Amino acid sequence: MPRRYVDEKTFEEIKGVFAELVDCATRRRTTTYKELHRKTGAANPRSIGRTHLDPIFHFCRRNALPGLTSLVVTKKYGEPSDGYEPSAAGWEADQQAAYEYDWQALPPITVEDVRAF
Repeated sequence: MPRRYVDEKTFEEIKGVFAELVDCATRRRTTTYKELHRKTGAANPRSIGRTHLDPIFHFCRRNALPGLTSLVVTKKYGEPSDGYEPSAAGWEADQQAAYEYDWQALPPITVEDVRAF
């Protein structure tokens, strides 16, 4: 599996995005790309998917976790962008599974978690 370079600043931002998404799941709500950028200071809202959400998406898939990144939606349509790859059950089911999962029971993500995709 190829490894990507993640510098310390980007890793800290990814951890912040992950924490914000866990908070969204706990509160059973979604967030927009712009809100996520504003709350975490991570990347430009137009590139946050590729730089910050992709590593989280792959971490969740690799570890058989619910689609946490399904909680990031477009302001216009209120659903994940075309870049989101839903499970066979669909993005709505992914959101429901993310809401129901006990994210607090997970250990903190590591830089290796986000490099390994």
